[in-house]
Amino acid sequence: MFPIQIPSPMAGVKGAPKRKKDKEVQAQRTAGDIAEADKAEVDPLHRCLSSIIHMMMILSLVTPPP
Repeated sequence: MFPIQIPSPMAGVKGAPKRKKDKEVQAQRTAGDIAEADKAEVDPLHRCLSSIIHMMMILSLVTPPP
């Protein structure tokens, strides 16, 4: 006694394909958002701390461990 299998009416149905242009537009929008964030004002303390952390990372890569 095997159950009767009814084929799905949605079998083989796919969503609308993404067009290459849609992906390009999204990439441009993301690049614009990143550029805008880079231009945003950063307070001096944040800039100073960021520079210090960056230098510490560079020194840790260059300086051999004891």
